[in-house]
Amino acid sequence: MRAFLHPTSVVLVGVTRQTGIGAYNNLEMMRRYGYKGPIFVVHPSAEEILGHPCYASVAHVPQVPELAVVSVGRDRVLPVVQDCLQKGVRILVIISQGFADADDRGRALQEELVRLCRQAGARVLGPNTMGLLNAFDGFSTAFIDIPRDPCPPPLTLVA
Repeated sequence: MRAFLHPTSVVLVGVTRQTGIGAYNNLEMMRRYGYKGPIFVVHPSAEEILGHPCYASVAHVPQVPELAVVSVGRDRVLPVVQDCLQKGVRILVIISQGFADADDRGRALQEELVRLCRQAGARVLGPNTMGLLNAFDGFSTAFIDIPRDPCPPPLTLVA
């Protein structure tokens, strides 16, 4: 659980180049919420987003990130997860939707996702999640702006 709630480094796959209100940019939200660790951004065509250099794939990231946040279309999730697993990433948050909750194709994709991750010994939160929020350490995978309480109450919520 420590790696989910307090990762030492993060790779974000599927970050939009848009920023500001309504952009749903999880890099922007993660930085605003206060995450201080290294963030690696994977984008196939951008050179940088918000001052972060972009890598064409997870394989090009210069180190093995502890946690991956994946927010790409459902048909691109499995190749991205395979890239993460090959890189050595074993903690994944899959924001993407349209899996078992959507239709038979989504159910098959989710079953394959589970199979791949079990085979590699990886842990997954999702798919179809806003992810995680650690108010004490300033870590959030949400793609919406959540104000950070400077003195959060001693409370844990799992929903």
